[in-house]
Amino acid sequence: MYYINMNTITLPRIKYNVLEKKATLYDRFLKRMSNTFFEVENYSPTRISEFLSQDKISSKTLKRVSKILS
Repeated sequence: MYYINMNTITLPRIKYNVLEKKATLYDRFLKRMSNTFFEVENYSPTRISEFLSQDKISSKTLKRVSKILS
C-alpha cells in the first residue's frame, strides 16, 4: 500500500476564482449555521493519525493514477 503526499497543486485562474467564491460563501453563511445543523468534531492528534493511516491506496490504483496524470 502507498499513499500520495501532495503539497502543491496548480489550478487555472477560473477554477481558483470559483473555489474562492465558494469559500467566501461558506465563511459568510454556512459557518454560522453549522453549529445548529451539523455536529462539529475537534480532531485530536490520535484521530488525525487514524485518518492518515487509512488514507492509503493500493499499488494497482497508484499505477493507474500515475499513468493518467503523466
